[in-house]
Amino acid sequence: MSVAVPSRAFRPRGPPRWRPSRSWPGACWSARWKPTCPSTYFLADEAYGQCRALRAWLEERRVRYVLAVPKDEVFPSPDERTRQARELYALVPEEAFERRSCADGAKGPRDYDWATVHLAPTVQGRERHLLIRRSTVLNKKDRKTGQLVREISYFLCHTDPGATLAALVTAAGQRWMVEESFQVAKGQVGLDEHEVRKWCSW
Repeated sequence: MSVAVPSRAFRPRGPPRWRPSRSWPGACWSARWKPTCPSTYFLADEAYGQCRALRAWLEERRVRYVLAVPKDEVFPSPDERTRQARELYALVPEEAFERRSCADGAKGPRDYDWATVHLAPTVQGRERHLLIRRSTVLNKKDRKTGQLVREISYFLCHTDPGATLAALVTAAGQRWMVEESFQVAKGQVGLDEHEVRKWCSW
């Protein structure tokens, strides 16, 4: 079981080091993290992935995660240098990419090219990886040149030592199923009418 946060409704139990605010995407923090709930990975989109305080909170509790991050997010390498995600992608050789399906979509398997880059480990002894997902076809227009390029996405992973690429790809694909479930719920039970700000209004 993976824990995903598609609706931006996360709130740690106990006094957190960081506080959710209205400046954050969404103001609903009804879901609470339960350490006794068995899970494999904590999953979230870029809105949470770029929050370093949240990442540190999860790492302190040894919670494995796969978080989407923007291309300009900076990460420490094992050589103690810091690079942006897109800079690390430029260093990955072509033969390092593997074509895998992360999940089944409406039109069949969602195939992408995947690769991982080792990052500096945590102080708790767990590993960090940058998981890179690249589309198999030219499907995105470059803003500077106007040419079609492959879409690139990045995920920061906090794992046990020896985690495989297949396991990380599977974990990253779990979030799509949760997102799709919320899309269906918006139409069927009106979650989009009140944006789930309060239980009473819903």
